[in-house]
Amino acid sequence: SSSRSTAHQRPFVAAARKNHLAAAFRTSPGRHHQEKVEGAFMQLVTYFAGATSAFFKEDASRKVAAVVGVLVLVYAIVECWAPISASTEEMWLVAVLMLVMLGSVFRGPSRKKGKDQQKLAMSMPAEGSPDFSRSTSEEFVVAATSSLSSSSSSEDVVATYVRKLRLAAKAGNLPQIRALAKQMREAGIQPTVVCYGAVISALAKAGDVDGAEQWLNELTEAGLGKPNTICLNIAISACAKAGDVERAEAWLAKMPSLGLEADAMSYNAVIDACARVGDAERAEAWLQRMQLSGTPPNVISFSSVLNACAKTGDAARAESWLEHMEDLGPGPNVICYNAVIHTCCRAGDCERAAHWLDRMIQRGIQPTVNSYSAIMDVLAKGGEFEATKDWLQRMSKDGVQPDIVCYNMMIGACSRSGDREGAEACFAELQSRGVVPNTVCYNLLINLYARSGDLATAVELLGQMRGPEALPDRVSFNTVIKACTRQGDMTNAEWWYQEMQRAGLEPDAVTYNALISTCAKAKEPDQAEQWLCTMLECGVEADSVSYSTTIDACARAGQTDRAERWLDRMEEAGLHPNQTCYGSLMHALAKTGDVQRIERLLGRMRKSGMEASNTIYNALISACARQVDTARAESWLEKMIERGVAADVVSYTTVIHACAKSNDLARAQHWLAQMRKDGVEANIVTFNSLINACARAGDSRQAEQWVEDMSSLGVKATILTYNSLINACAKAGSTSRAEYWLAEMRHRGVPPDAVSYSTVIHAALLDHNTRRAEKLLTEMRSLEPANSFCYGSVVQALAQSDNHAGASRWLREALDRGAEIAPGCFNSVIAACVRSGDHGEAEYWRSRAGPRGQPRRRSGPMGTAPSGPSGQRGAPTPRR
Repeated sequence: SSSRSTAHQRPFVAAARKNHLAAAFRTSPGRHHQEKVEGAFMQLVTYFAGATSAFFKEDASRKVAAVVGVLVLVYAIVECWAPISASTEEMWLVAVLMLVMLGSVFRGPSRKKGKDQQKLAMSMPAEGSPDFSRSTSEEFVVAATSSLSSSSSSEDVVATYVRKLRLAAKAGNLPQIRALAKQMREAGIQPTVVCYGAVISALAKAGDVDGAEQWLNELTEAGLGKPNTICLNIAISACAKAGDVERAEAWLAKMPSLGLEADAMSYNAVIDACARVGDAERAEAWLQRMQLSGTPPNVISFSSVLNACAKTGDAARAESWLEHMEDLGPGPNVICYNAVIHTCCRAGDCERAAHWLDRMIQRGIQPTVNSYSAIMDVLAKGGEFEATKDWLQRMSKDGVQPDIVCYNMMIGACSRSGDREGAEACFAELQSRGVVPNTVCYNLLINLYARSGDLATAVELLGQMRGPEALPDRVSFNTVIKACTRQGDMTNAEWWYQEMQRAGLEPDAVTYNALISTCAKAKEPDQAEQWLCTMLECGVEADSVSYSTTIDACARAGQTDRAERWLDRMEEAGLHPNQTCYGSLMHALAKTGDVQRIERLLGRMRKSGMEASNTIYNALISACARQVDTARAESWLEKMIERGVAADVVSYTTVIHACAKSNDLARAQHWLAQMRKDGVEANIVTFNSLINACARAGDSRQAEQWVEDMSSLGVKATILTYNSLINACAKAGSTSRAEYWLAEMRHRGVPPDAVSYSTVIHAALLDHNTRRAEKLLTEMRSLEPANSFCYGSVVQALAQSDNHAGASRWLREALDRGAEIAPGCFNSVIAACVRSGDHGEAEYWRSRAGPRGQPRRRSGPMGTAPSGPSGQRGAPTPRR
């Protein structure tokens, strides 16, 4: 055969035939012996020619095979003519076998021929199958050669699979590992123990605990021998990283049944599993079992227990174990000390943490950045900026270079306290020390400036963010957009949204919620809806904030129907409206006094299992008060208390205000008593409502008593309080008391306004005391603008009392000060002048009044009097 794939087999065939012929030489004497020798010689010459050809044409392995063939030929010839001793024959055989082994070494990695060789080996006749075209000796040689070739090819295939599987495991390529494992199972190829170990390690590193456990179970059941300790430790570590303590403990308990002895790594892995879930007691128990088993714990064992204590914040227990390490060994390292420092800091005991830091330095252990940053973090979050700064300086003094995390803690503390100067100083210091600011650092500064309203500086910092360490992220852009929201700047907010997209960042729910909030503040429900729709179209899941802000935008614009539709859509989206959603809508409805819809929404809330807060009940009570439905307001206050919702000062005050509007002073006083009984302190609004109720009832004495009660309780009266009191006195016809409180309010530090004077003037005119009214009007000259009602009332009162001179003087002053005077005043003055016979003055005021009594614009002694209607419709005319 001239096939290239079988050329390397010929020397082995020759060797096999040599053994067959040599046996014939020794057992067949005479002529038959000579014929056999000649036939064998011719065959050996033929194989020698093929071997020589292979030597010059084939690769190194086949050249070695050719040399073996030559040696076999020489041996056969020599043995035919001169018998060789057994010892020489054995030496010759050993040499041939060594050359065969050498040839297998030089075969190298299989090229693309492996599959062809396997197919050829499978296509060759099976061992023992008859081939009548050959002699018996040829059948034996071919069968032996075929068996050898098939065995070699199978080993190649197994080695290839094992090699590929180990490479995939080393690279952590789990899909390839699973694919190769499936192919090996289908081909009936059994992985080696080393192969199992590599795959288990790869799966454990990737966190695939189930996969690692499956391969470990297969290894124990494969009959390849017991798995080694390393495999078990890897599996236990995988369980520890996944936080599966029970699984880790189960494999550790299974080790003796597999003939394995747990070592320090085995116990450390289980202790680490306990530490990861924060089970300090369990970690301690395994450390004690480790000691009882005769396995000495190492630093890793103790540090895992310390980490467990740190997670639970048990500083005393952590300190006890660290002292044990210091006294009995092994000596703690920096990781152990850092664990205790972190535990003390987590408990808020910075002094104790500083003690262990000093103790670590005394024992000659160099602290790390984490040693100091743990203490700095607690101080920074507590707002102790100066103390944090002192630790930063000590850190540098102790030879530890602060990193960007330390400076971020400082800047974060400044950001929380609004200390711009401190943050700027920290930023300048880190730059001077060569520390590169990262994205978190810039975001903290941007947030600081954004919260202080300095949008320009925030934008400038965003523009400085460059390089791999400080690339802008979503937080950077969202912070700037929120700053625009605080200022109600919709244009800039939209522009930064577009910049965010141009930077390759996809907006998230925070981005869209900020934009919707900007629209809500601007009372632009159309734009708010548009942004919410854009959010949904972009595949960003809208949350409760998105819907509630849109509902608030509609509610602020007074579009309650639209707000309720979005409330329905929110529920359709599978989200549960919260108190904020219902509250925004109910407060908007309360402004319109829509009691029925508020009651329906309240029932909807309670049906969904949500109890309304007192603010929602207050909105409902306020709506009832707007409708002057006192009975309904009282009913809802009582229901509110029955349902366990605490009524606050707003609840009671709103009901008192409703009673005041309905002139029911007795009910107002009743609810004040109930309010005090329930331990709720009345505020200025409560007392103002009560005094207003007294004013409506004309009970000036009770109103004055409430003012005195306010003063005794430390509640300071306001301008509204005194105006209500003066109004109560005026309605009660007590002008003197009204004048008294006008003077008293000035004495108590509350300057009277136009309402205060106009109320007293009106009271004086009701008493027909025009002189007193004129005096009060003279006092009012310091107030700007001129009060049209007061001037009009005095002018009409004087005109009706036939004092046309006084009426003309005050009317002229009113016009000179720009007061809007009603046409009726002109008519009253003209009529008074006619009655007194001063027709010239009457004609003058007719010319100033214009047609139909409308005032004309005309320059007077002190300026130009405005023309047009005064707006004093329905102004009360003082009675004579």
